[in-house]
Amino acid sequence: MAVTKYYCNKDQKNYWRVYVQKQSKIYRHIRLQKNIGKIPFEDEQKAYALEEQWKERLASKVAKKEAQGCCWDELIERFELHYKRYPTKKMNTSTMMDHVSRVRNYTAEWLKLPCQEIQFGDACELFEEFLEKGLSKALRTNIKGSINKIYKWGIQRKFIVNISESPTLGVEIEDLYELEEEKEPEILNQSEIALFLKRAFETKHPWADIWKFDLNSGLRAQEINGLRKEDITLINPKQAVELEKTTPRNKINYGTIRVKRQWSTKLKRCTRLKGKYSRTVPLNSEMYWWLIKYLPQAQFGKDKHGSRLFPKTKAFDNGDQAAVIRMFCESQGLKSIKYHTLRACWATEVLRSGVPATDLMLMGGWRDYKTMMIYIRLAGLETVGATEGLNYEVSTQQDKLNMSAAQWSELKSDKPPLAHDKPRPTGKEEEEEKEALPDNVVHLFG
Repeated sequence: MAVTKYYCNKDQKNYWRVYVQKQSKIYRHIRLQKNIGKIPFEDEQKAYALEEQWKERLASKVAKKEAQGCCWDELIERFELHYKRYPTKKMNTSTMMDHVSRVRNYTAEWLKLPCQEIQFGDACELFEEFLEKGLSKALRTNIKGSINKIYKWGIQRKFIVNISESPTLGVEIEDLYELEEEKEPEILNQSEIALFLKRAFETKHPWADIWKFDLNSGLRAQEINGLRKEDITLINPKQAVELEKTTPRNKINYGTIRVKRQWSTKLKRCTRLKGKYSRTVPLNSEMYWWLIKYLPQAQFGKDKHGSRLFPKTKAFDNGDQAAVIRMFCESQGLKSIKYHTLRACWATEVLRSGVPATDLMLMGGWRDYKTMMIYIRLAGLETVGATEGLNYEVSTQQDKLNMSAAQWSELKSDKPPLAHDKPRPTGKEEEEEKEALPDNVVHLFG
């Protein structure tokens, strides 16, 4: 703010110029200014009077704008800076960045609006646009959650005044819009898994080892990227051979995988796990003998966490593993799947083998039983035996007992046995079966 003298070349006279500006001490985006020129040089008192007059006017206007609160763009920036300085367990840097990038990308038309002026109707219009653009229900739910989170923080910190809730609080995603048709879950059966691995190793795909490891461990993609050799513990091979002679393989402790970090595609470094706690995954016989051969050959460098288990790739670091596996499946004429399908396959096969859901939750790092129910349904365990009580046959139990062995054999031959009804091959039969498959490919959980 100042009253200054200046010379006008056009008029060849001296004049006074008055410049007044007022910025809010609360909200930095609120800044008003006034510039008045060509005040006759002899009216110096008038120039100073105008300065005082406009100071009061601008102060009044700033106060009115402050009553409206900060704009949406500034609130997002304040939210981001706060959690960069003071991250918490529930709101770490990665989670904060997800919220910030989400609202900046999908609420761009709100950025210059005062938060107080964004109403429920604005939120409804925004989400209607999302539906027209084909945004999934999950993404719309996440956007709504991010808006609510930032608004709640702004209200608690008194950056937003005169309102007590987020404008999206009343937006019901399912009630307001048509329910999306449920998609068939992507899942592979055992024969499809074996074919997938067979093609991967036959074509010498650079991700074949990673896919095989994931199908036998169930780790998330970025957990595998953060895994190191030192996180794997194996028993002595001689001990394993002796144990296999006397003990069923499902009773042998071949070793464990200690999962305690994951790669962050946003921060470009290893961070703690999604579930916030480490876990242990036991090794099966197939993975044990594969690791015995693989580990000595895996020389992919070291970092502060240890020796890398798999090579460092740009696609893995950027989180593009889903595109890699889809491209491979399409090129081979296989069922198209995303990378997370490998984890789903592992979970369903483990459940089918008889492992309790609670144990699987510990191995897989799931904390929500609702999520586990998805895999239980995929495995078909919740309905096993449910129709056994139905009996429409007229024949009696005595008729069944009197049925000859030949009749039973003929009856059973009418339908092929299920995969889990087949007896496990042993000895020479097992060796012949393994020799029939390419190297590095054996039946999963076989």
